[in-house]
Amino acid sequence: MVYSIRMKCLFVANPNSGRGTIVKRKDYIINRLKTRFDVVDYRETEYAGHLTEIIEARYADYDCVVVSGGDGTVNEVVTALAEKENAPAIGYIPSGTVNDVAHTLRIPKSVKRALDIIINGRPFEYDIMKINDKYAIYVCGFGLFTSSSYETKQSAKRRVGKVAYAFKAVKEFFVAKSYDFEFEGDGQTLCGKTALALIVNSKYVAGMKFNKPADLQDGRADVVIFLEKKNKVSFGTKMRIFKMFLCGINRVRRSKHVAMFNVADARVKCNAVVNCDGENGGIGGFSMKVINKGIKIYAKY
Repeated sequence: MVYSIRMKCLFVANPNSGRGTIVKRKDYIINRLKTRFDVVDYRETEYAGHLTEIIEARYADYDCVVVSGGDGTVNEVVTALAEKENAPAIGYIPSGTVNDVAHTLRIPKSVKRALDIIINGRPFEYDIMKINDKYAIYVCGFGLFTSSSYETKQSAKRRVGKVAYAFKAVKEFFVAKSYDFEFEGDGQTLCGKTALALIVNSKYVAGMKFNKPADLQDGRADVVIFLEKKNKVSFGTKMRIFKMFLCGINRVRRSKHVAMFNVADARVKCNAVVNCDGENGGIGGFSMKVINKGIKIYAKY
């Protein structure tokens, strides 16, 4: 007797992500998913952290977990699945405001085309970062502009999209201050003041093409630290930060005011709020370790 393997999928939607339209298309999405999976179960999140709870409780029952939302939604899935044995692959339908993870993995915002990748493609093994007891898939940092993602109100993002972040960033530009820090990673050390410090495992950050040649499977992450001498951030430093986001990391690589490292692990002390994948990661220092090929996600990479 021949037994067939029944493929099971869990589809979880965040109804508040982006402009909140993904739930209206749930029937279409479920029907498309059924062309690959024998069983498709559907859930909606009700509060922050609910997605992690749903997946942690049931992940072992599924071959794939499909989510729709922004970068924060992907972070919740990573938190639920990181370092779990036999974790299912992730299917991602972007519906957030910025979608840095989707841009990095070339996952289109079109629901149809994103589903095509899940249905016809195969998972990509992506490095993730462990930040203290939390996880991040693409960025961790503190300093200028890093609070915009989690302090901008959801209602504003729904009304005007990315422009809402720009309003917040402009306000921060004029009152920017530097932070004391100590960095240690792969035998390299540095301390002083910084306007912005980032640990990045991504090609895109803040909707900008940040580091096109980044290797997402090498077990390492890129560190960028903008050095400052005073408590108030200088105009020159602000311009260098703008140049990096507009033109990419290579445009500031040779600057004597910018320190760069490529590390597998790091320890950072600071007196600032830390941003993990666009979410508030708490105040103070942290340790970072790259988990090589820590998750599987359907991508066009």
